[in-house]
Order: sequence, then structure tokens, then C-alpha cells
Amino acid sequence: MTIGTPPPPVPLLPDPRITVVGVTADGWPSLPGRLRRTVLEAEVVLGGRRHLAMLPEAPGQRREVWPSPLRQGLPGLLASLGGARTVA
Repeated sequence: MTIGTPPPPVPLLPDPRITVVGVTADGWPSLPGRLRRTVLEAEVVLGGRRHLAMLPEAPGQRREVWPSPLRQGLPGLLASLGGARTVA
């Protein structure tokens, strides 16, 4: 690379380990269809108890409430995912 030449682009991962979806106070109805499918097709959904309660049932889907305290519990929770398609 020479001075003035931009660095090569960082390749995007074809299948991210965790997809983050923000749910507003309006809940499930406020999510666009693409994000609804992402949530429903996930093998695991992580979130707060209130947010998880907003979601419709998805047969076979594992749902996990954020650990408390988060900082101490998150590494173990993430390790338990084993590469599953996860939405948080």
C-alpha cells in the first residue's frame, strides 16, 4: 500500500455469529418484515425478559434472558451458543 491509497476493504462475514435487532417501545409490530424473519428464524434469541415476552412463539427456538450481572454472565452465555444462529 502506498501513501494516498485507501486500505483494502474489510470483508464482511457471510453469516455473522450474532445479529443485533433493536426493538422499540412499540414492540414486535414496529419491526420490518425482514427483521421479523431474522428473529423467527434464529436458533437462539437473547434479550431482556420484557423484550422476549413481546415476541411471538417460534417452535424449537431457544430463548435466554440476559444474565445478571451481565458482565460476569455474558461470557458463559456466549460460550453456550456453540455457533447457533443468534439474535440479540
